[in-house]
Amino acid sequence: MGQITRVKPRIRSPLLGIGKSGAETLEGDGRSSVGGSALERLRRTDFSEVSPQDHEQLELLVLRLSNRMRVRLARRQQATPQKGRVDLRRTIRRSIAYGGDPVDLRYRGPKPRKPRLVALLDVSGSMDQYSFFLLRFIYALKRHFDRVEAFLFSTRLTCVTAALKARRFPDTLPRLADTADAWSSGTRIGACLETFNDEYARRVLTRDTLVFILSDGLDTGEPTLLTRELQAIKQRARKLIWLNPLLGMKEYEPLARGIASALPLIDAFVPAHNLESLLDLESHLRHV
Repeated sequence: MGQITRVKPRIRSPLLGIGKSGAETLEGDGRSSVGGSALERLRRTDFSEVSPQDHEQLELLVLRLSNRMRVRLARRQQATPQKGRVDLRRTIRRSIAYGGDPVDLRYRGPKPRKPRLVALLDVSGSMDQYSFFLLRFIYALKRHFDRVEAFLFSTRLTCVTAALKARRFPDTLPRLADTADAWSSGTRIGACLETFNDEYARRVLTRDTLVFILSDGLDTGEPTLLTRELQAIKQRARKLIWLNPLLGMKEYEPLARGIASALPLIDAFVPAHNLESLLDLESHLRHV
């Protein structure tokens, strides 16, 4: 088996190289030999507590379950009383009440326009145990969105949109090699968002854009800067969602200066500490 069995949720390991056999394992059909009870355990296990022996199985589950979520979202088409293409499935179901006669035709409206996604992922040292799995989740979601723009940040901001265009997730890792020095460093969220607003926001943000900020909010910069830059993003985007792994801890309270100043500007403040919490995002994506 290739090197993937030793991949940890820290980017430094994957960026050193990944074996072809491991890549093929991850990007196959997503089937896993893990049992039902083990699957449920992995769904609920905090990423920071996943044992090295379970890393490969968890990555397979991220791929498989996020793909299922994507398919469910893609199938959501609203029934409409207006003329259009007949929705045969809903018509047959409705006709049962009339003895099988399709007297009440149901119509399928056009698929809603896919939203855009901008994802800003914190890869600082305090996010080490989460960043790799969150990056994989962003990659898995890209088929649901019309366009995905992805950025990594710690003490500086790096655009990695081109890297995520690879056909398979393992193929993105060598492309991220140039960003290795940004991982596991400090955090300057406000300054990085300022760079984003100055250099990218005008091009990538529209009223159809959903913005994800994936961070524990442990900012070393000035809260006023973070507040100002979040306001600038919110004015341009459709919805701003902050995903925080620390929300998975029962004793956690958003008291750090960075996250405390950000909360009034966020549309949704949600956990991102395990696979189950990420799958719960479907309820937010459904209404975008």
